[in-house]
Parts: sequence; structure tokens; C-alpha cells
Amino acid sequence: MAEHHNMYGTRTYKSWAEMKYRCGNPNRYDYVNISYCEDWKDFRNFLRDMGTRPKGTTLDRIDVTKGYSKDNCRWADNHTQATNKTNSKYLTFNDKTLPLSDWARELGIKRSTLAQRIYVLKWDVEKALTYKRGCGYHS
Repeated sequence: MAEHHNMYGTRTYKSWAEMKYRCGNPNRYDYVNISYCEDWKDFRNFLRDMGTRPKGTTLDRIDVTKGYSKDNCRWADNHTQATNKTNSKYLTFNDKTLPLSDWARELGIKRSTLAQRIYVLKWDVEKALTYKRGCGYHS
């Protein structure tokens, strides 16, 4: 049916085809029990719901434990994709919740340094996020 939408070979079409492949491939252990909605078997319905894929984005499931559908998908950049995983670590401080990697970027420190403070040294989140070398904190 590709001839009816003139989108064959586009980024949008490739994202749709890759979604179908991932969900239908029994060798993809990370996509077990992940499916796409019945309506999206037809590319034209996928295109209607998602629109064309913006440059610099890929198809992302908002809730990674659920399947592909209009309500659970978006076009997302690499950073959003990288932090939207089941193993992403989130920290909350002063009513702000961010992935550990985003806190590190915001604070100008290495992600590994922040992870060590939290998971190895067992610092609480406040100390880990506010520690400044030479300011009197000792582990």
C-alpha cells in the first residue's frame, strides 16, 4: 500500500517499519510483550496519528512498559530517548525530579561522580547534589 501515501523510504515510513519489525521479531528479548495498536498496521493511520517525523527525532514510547499507540508515542530526540528507559535513575531535590545524568549536566560534574556519591558513598540526595569540594563535607 506504499503507493497510496507516497512516503515509502522517508524517515517517517522507516520509523513505522522498524516499529513493526521490533514488535514482530521473536529474537528481540527487549520487546517481548510489546506490540503496536491494530490501527497502526496501516501506515496511513500511523501517519495520521503521528504526523511526519521531525529531523533529529525517532519514535519513542512515553511509558516504556506499554506498547506503541497514539496516546503512548511521540517523536523524541536522542537525549529524551536515552533517559526514557526502565533502568534510568531519577533524583528529586527541591521539588525537581531529573534523571541522574541531567542533574550531573546541570551541576557541571561527571555523571560517574554523582553516581558514586549516591550509590557507592551512600550520600543522601541533598548532600550529593550540593557538595562543593573544600566546603567541609566528609563522608
